[in-house]
Amino acid sequence: MDWSSVNCFVDSLTTPQENQPFEEWFDEHWKTHRLRCRNAAMNNYVLQQSVATFKKSQPPPSEEKMKRYISSLCLRVGLEPTEYIEMSWPTFKKKCQEATDL
Repeated sequence: MDWSSVNCFVDSLTTPQENQPFEEWFDEHWKTHRLRCRNAAMNNYVLQQSVATFKKSQPPPSEEKMKRYISSLCLRVGLEPTEYIEMSWPTFKKKCQEATDL
């Protein structure tokens, strides 16, 4: 891991209140940062796993089959499947198209 993600976190920190304990100040920032990073990681995980499955499938799976697979991944990591598919389907299709153009 490089330092760019750490630098982004540091840039988001606010000045602690006078006499504010370190752990209290840190937790105010870290909880939000951790949740956002975790959510981004879950989304990325589902996308990467889905594209990898598409790439290794011969013949390519149907849209319906891929949506069922993506839904199962979402449930496994704790994402809402319908919302994920609505938001990420265009990105998934683009990544799969790029993979088939190679």
